[in-house]
This record gives sequence, structure tokens and C-alpha cells, in this order.
Amino acid sequence: MKNVLIGSVFANDIEMQPKWLDLQLKFIKATTKSYDHVALVSEGLTTDYFSNQTTAITFDEPITGNKAHLNGLRTLLSYFKERIDDYSHFLFLDADAFPIRKSWFGDLTMKMQPTQLIESGMSVLSRGHHRDIAVALRSENLESRLHASILFAKASALQNLEFKYGEIPRGDLMGAKESDIHIPLYENELRDKAFPLMRSNQTNINPVACGIYYDMFYHHCCGSGRPFYIRGNPYWDRVVSPISDTSKFTEELMKNPTTFVSKLAGWNPKRYPINLKMQ
Repeated sequence: MKNVLIGSVFANDIEMQPKWLDLQLKFIKATTKSYDHVALVSEGLTTDYFSNQTTAITFDEPITGNKAHLNGLRTLLSYFKERIDDYSHFLFLDADAFPIRKSWFGDLTMKMQPTQLIESGMSVLSRGHHRDIAVALRSENLESRLHASILFAKASALQNLEFKYGEIPRGDLMGAKESDIHIPLYENELRDKAFPLMRSNQTNINPVACGIYYDMFYHHCCGSGRPFYIRGNPYWDRVVSPISDTSKFTEELMKNPTTFVSKLAGWNPKRYPINLKMQ
């Protein structure tokens, strides 16, 4: 049995998307042992590039927009469930997200177990909770929902995972209505089984883009090329415009990935891979 099956949702295999695939695979290879990778390409394949780099799957018909992301996650979930006996854990990623800490898998699986403490050399106490999943929580974007851009799950948790699109009952942290992809059971009944991966940047170059989560994962935002709508605009409008151009960040990231990511993360430089270069 391998440690983890990693699945990523891509829009297509043209323009910037192959570069995101290359970057993601480089970081995964540098940080992860005993894994397999699969890419869901929602608009279909036009070249052999993705198929030559990883396992590539598509929908029967090309799908775009939010529906593509929703169906991409659902398709990956079905694909994962068919392989539940082959891996101990599963990781859902956006196309522009990837692990950055070399020991992320061991550190995170340990964090998802209760801590065993010995007091006075006599008794063993457990603190914390068993967690089924670890998932991004983007409070910096005024969201209160669990965000599937980074979602790490035990094999046993797949039966409780479900992705829905629609209004989220609790809204966002500003009390505004929010309608997007969410994970119902872990938002509500199983809330205590979800470990939140919160933003941990030592250096921020944008209030919401270019985020480091729990010093383990990077998420760029708008890697699909779509305009980036800042959900918390009523809060952030004095800092950044509602539509943020992150092209300069993308260029800097692609030019020297490890320098860019290490500068943002900053807390554990010895734990990040070095000298990863794009072609």
C-alpha cells in the first residue's frame, strides 16, 4: 500500500496549465514519498502533454466554470473510492497548489492523531482529537467554509466526503451570503473531525493570494487564469481592488519557485526543497 494518491483539477492542457502541472509535480516529487498522481482536465485533452507526465482523466464532454471544478472534485472522489484499498490517504489539490514541506505527510498524519502525554511517569493522557481530514480554511478571504483547494483525507473518511455547490448556511465571516463549493458533513456534524490548515505566511505580498497553509502547502489563487474575485472585498477594499492581477506573482514564482515560496513561508527553511527549477 502506498501513502497517498494525489489528484488535481486542471482547466485544460494549454497556455499556462502545463506549467502549473510541471511545478506541482516537481514539488510533490521533492516533498512526498510513496505516492501516485492523477490530473483531471475538465475541458479535455488537446495534446499528449498531460498523459506523458501523469495519469490524465477527462469528462465525457468538456465542462467549464464552477461546474467544472465541482464535477472535477466529484470525479476525483469517485476515482479515489475505487482505489481505497491501495492508499492510506488521499489528497485533493487545485492546479496551483502543492506541498512545500519535505516532511509534510508524516507531520500532518501525526497531527491528525491525539497527542499522547505521560504525566508524572505514571499515567498516559490523550489530548486533541482524531481528525479525518485536514483542509484549507481561508479566513484571510473572510471565508468561514472549508476550502477544497487543499484537502487531505484518510481513506476511511472518503465515505463521508461530499462536494456540493450552493449557498452555505453560515455565510462568511462578515455575515454575508456565500454560495460556492463546500463539504457539508465536515462543515456541520463532523466539524470536530476536520483539522483546519490556516494561512501561515511569514511574509505576505498580497492579502489573499500566494498563501502558505500550515507551513505545509502553497496555494497561488487564480492559477486557472480566471479573474480573481476577492470574496472579502467589503473588508479589504482599502488594500486591494476586487479584481487582483497576480500575473507578476506568477512570473516570479515560475522564475524561481523555491526562492519565492521559501520567502513567503519562512518559518522552517531547512524543511523546504531547494533548487527546484523550471525548464
